[in-house]
Amino acid sequence: MKKQSKKLLSCILVLCIILLALMPTCTQTLVTAKAKTKLSIKSITMTVGDTKTIKLLNSKKGAVWSRENSNINIISETKKKVKIKAVEEGKSIVYALVGKKEYKCKIT
Repeated sequence: MKKQSKKLLSCILVLCIILLALMPTCTQTLVTAKAKTKLSIKSITMTVGDTKTIKLLNSKKGAVWSRENSNINIISETKKKVKIKAVEEGKSIVYALVGKKEYKCKIT
């Protein structure tokens, strides 16, 4: 009787070890990280007359674009990008408002 119970117990233990070894691979799921929303350019130096395009990356929502002062003009804008032109020397900031979150691009 003792010999049979030892064999049965050892078989059960071996099966448990095999199941535990296989369990992580069976239950593993693919998880992808969501990319952060950001602007394509964080800061830029321009000369008077230059034009640049700033894009909103990794966002399903569109942005409302604005500028800090009149050193730059917004030539054209869509929900995902804005085209700016430097009109005079100085510093400015372009803002992209996405929901309640604000993103900035510093212009020199």
